[in-house]
Amino acid sequence: MHCLESEVEKYRRRVQKIRANPDPAKLKANILLYELALKESEHRWKCYQEGRPFGFCVGGPRNVFRALGMKVFSSASRKLEETMEKPDRVIANDKRLGIIGVLAGLALLLSSCGQAAPAATPTAGAPSSPTATRAAATATPVTSAPTATRPTVAVPTATATATQPTSTPVPTPGPTFGRYNIDPDKVVGVRFAGVKPDFNAVPKRGGVLKASWNLVWPHFDVSQATGAGVAAPLAPAYSKLVSCKPGVEMAKYNPWLCEVGPDLAASWDISSDGKTYTFHLRQGVKFQNLPPVNGRELTAQDIKYSYELYKSGGAQSGAFATVQKIEAPDKYTVKVSLDGPDPDFLAGVACEIYSLILPREIADRDGDFKKTIGGTGPFQVKQVVGKERVVYERNPSYFIKDVPILDGYELSMLTDVTTVLSAFRAGLLHYPGGANLTVDAAKSLISSKPDTTAQLYDWDWAGYSIYMRLDKPPFNDVRVRRAMSMAIDRPGIVKDIFGGEGSIMAPAPWSYVFDSKPGLDKLPYYNYDPAKARQLLNDAGYADGFKFVANYYAYDAIRLQTPVIIDNLKAVGIKMDLLVQDNTAFNAALQRHAYDQAATGYVITRTSANGHYYQGMDSKSAGNWAGINDPELDKALEASAIEFDPAKRRALLQKAYQAEVENLYRVPMVYPTGVAIQSSKLHNFLYSIDFIPVYKLGRNFEMLWVDP
Repeated sequence: MHCLESEVEKYRRRVQKIRANPDPAKLKANILLYELALKESEHRWKCYQEGRPFGFCVGGPRNVFRALGMKVFSSASRKLEETMEKPDRVIANDKRLGIIGVLAGLALLLSSCGQAAPAATPTAGAPSSPTATRAAATATPVTSAPTATRPTVAVPTATATATQPTSTPVPTPGPTFGRYNIDPDKVVGVRFAGVKPDFNAVPKRGGVLKASWNLVWPHFDVSQATGAGVAAPLAPAYSKLVSCKPGVEMAKYNPWLCEVGPDLAASWDISSDGKTYTFHLRQGVKFQNLPPVNGRELTAQDIKYSYELYKSGGAQSGAFATVQKIEAPDKYTVKVSLDGPDPDFLAGVACEIYSLILPREIADRDGDFKKTIGGTGPFQVKQVVGKERVVYERNPSYFIKDVPILDGYELSMLTDVTTVLSAFRAGLLHYPGGANLTVDAAKSLISSKPDTTAQLYDWDWAGYSIYMRLDKPPFNDVRVRRAMSMAIDRPGIVKDIFGGEGSIMAPAPWSYVFDSKPGLDKLPYYNYDPAKARQLLNDAGYADGFKFVANYYAYDAIRLQTPVIIDNLKAVGIKMDLLVQDNTAFNAALQRHAYDQAATGYVITRTSANGHYYQGMDSKSAGNWAGINDPELDKALEASAIEFDPAKRRALLQKAYQAEVENLYRVPMVYPTGVAIQSSKLHNFLYSIDFIPVYKLGRNFEMLWVDP
């Protein structure tokens, strides 16, 4: 047997052995690496059989091989061979080797075999790695583009225009769920590169969606921690009272706003004074048939328990601060009383990605929710492999019949971008979450993998900013904050770092207060003017400058522009040092306002105006990570938070927006154009504010499907 063929068989046996492992607790090896190894070895073997020179066998890790040194490969080769025989060794976390080393070793193994190819007739490649059986769709495609509706959802929606997605049902022969009358060329706010999506394709039932994420969860208790790391493994398994509709189901598509739709609640009523929300639950909803809940029916007491848990303290107490009382007058009715009218309670609290409905049996047994996942969502956990991978299967008792379309979902934690993209190129991932590519990088990826779809979208707020201790010098002087902002060459960062694909905006979203994005003429302190910055420092008594330390975690967009910002600040006399932290420590310091001087952090994604403005900026809000304390601002924020009249509310929010821009409570960084990369085999993903895989999927999983 040729050595390449032997490698194929070895990796195939290893993948099969891992998947068949009866004790997942003992399984430490990251199967995705072995699947990648199998894919690459099959590719090399096919090249050899077809008589092609190895240098032309693109798609493998040979670029990694060229970029790194031979010493690494010989060590990596031996390490990979040892691990094949000793499955209790941890590949992904090996400090001496790491993921890059494993891939590098693989490159050496696969390229060390004979280079001469036989003069043989090309044959088919080796069989692909095992996949789940997929049920073929049997319905005859319809000739006209139907719109779609979720089965059994009896909530009226507005009729959309011809160029917008709509959830208004249209009778069609065959199944309509999962087919949408959307023209990708007419979607406002999103551009497509590579393969344009076909939202009207007939769904194919079955299949397993494979995605990755780059932030490892600290635990599974969303009452004690929030963030993308925690939310990613929970979203498929839990439901909320109501949810933001995904892009494909919006009556009027808007990528930045939340259109509220039903979830566990089939309908709801709002009192005339705006202070009481009454929810009418679906009947017969069951928790997943997993211990300790074992498939019991969901009732109003579960919503009461979850909301009271969030309100009582912990990571979500700020979001639930306005909730005064939760009642369950009967089995299927929930009444939420607020301490004042809140026009954003549905979008900003009930729809929040962390407002998951939890079964108390888990906490009764375990003491908290840190170790166990179990809700009413479309998928249930089949296997958890350390902190590397979660495997889900369709929830057979899900409350919407014949939903989801997929058989399962696999989420792998991969922090190394090279590994993520290698797995994506090899066809092992449908969605490389957390890759955080620039537009140029996405276009380069498409050129090497043409069957790729990229969605390019602009945000409506600066998602990354420099937070400062506004209660301490020198940052308690607005002139210092303005000087810092004007010292930063944002136009240069947009051009040179992000290839012209980035936005200069305030940390407060503009879409709630303006019809179009404000230009730099409306944002005077966001302009690049180092001479003015030095003058402001001199006026504030810092003619010789100053130095400070910022807590820092290397989020990709922050990592790329921070060296430029440090140089820009240095040029006007400000020395910025970094306190590098891991993600958990950084989030704890940022969210508790516990950084000593400053932090280069993110501005959290919210689904409502109150979430961004009141929760993020009011002095009494736990979500005010910047420590903003401005009595005049508080007046505008608190008035806007209870104002139902759209025009009056917009005027109040404009005051808050202007206060942010003029006072530089946070110094905004450039926010690069968003890029969502996916395989063209993944269907029905359309970006919206509450639909950013993989950590905001939830019920949005329902209509996704993949080609075999």
